[in-house]
Amino acid sequence: MDTNGESVLSSWNSLRELADAGDSHKLEKFIESIGPSEAFRALLRLTAEERDKVLTTLAPKEAADLIEKIPYELAADLIEELPAEDAASIVNEMAVHCVDYTILVCGWAPIASS
Repeated sequence: MDTNGESVLSSWNSLRELADAGDSHKLEKFIESIGPSEAFRALLRLTAEERDKVLTTLAPKEAADLIEKIPYELAADLIEELPAEDAASIVNEMAVHCVDYTILVCGWAPIASS
């Protein structure tokens, strides 16, 4: 097997093991260390149940960060497979990122309610 294939296999196993252990901090640090592209490839090798476990082990903000870096169609599929409460928490974080980005890039501020 080539080095890249071994890397994805190792990443895939590590994602699964860290999620199974329920260690969100170590899982987050591992994903940061391999980068979004490698994390995405590793996620694709997991079963739907294992992907759900990875995404729900991460804090919603961290899961949102990861999901935002993958193609929209696949991101929608990942979110759709999650339990409703977990999906809602992640989507809420994604909405916060969108508002923060708009404020940063456009200089817009939220409208204060009266």
